[in-house]
Amino acid sequence: MCSRTDVAHASSGEMQVTKDSFATGRERSQFRGEPNAVTLCMSQHPMGEMESFVSHVLSLLATIVDASTGAAIGAGVLAALVRTARLGVRRGTSLDSAMSEIRITLGRWLALALELALAADILRTVMIPTWDEIGKLGAIVVLRTVLNYFLEREIEQEQKKTEYVLESAV
Repeated sequence: MCSRTDVAHASSGEMQVTKDSFATGRERSQFRGEPNAVTLCMSQHPMGEMESFVSHVLSLLATIVDASTGAAIGAGVLAALVRTARLGVRRGTSLDSAMSEIRITLGRWLALALELALAADILRTVMIPTWDEIGKLGAIVVLRTVLNYFLEREIEQEQKKTEYVLESAV
């Protein structure tokens, strides 16, 4: 954006300047009637464009990771349903061991989905690093870490229970 401004009245506010603007050129006017006129050209600071580009890429990446979270949950539910169908057809399988296998399968997929959701939240917070956003991220990280811890503990207990049932059957 260029504007011709009289140097004596440069503070007239003709040209809007933002924090990302900088002067790219300055020429004295060749007009004899305006000896104090100067042409200033303002443009966006390259760093502002770079920040915008990085913000756009991170936003796109966070959206992809969010979609992956949904896909992981969907895959987990589908895997659990397939296992349920297989175990329902198989004879001689106890209901307890079948449920344990299904819960372990679903639990692993849910643990993956929690990790992906946390990654998406971190990507979004990198884009807008305000103290409010950092506080929200901290709360989300604590909540998801606690959920993941107890989910992993339950998966381990189910695996031990399944191993004990298999050992006692032999």
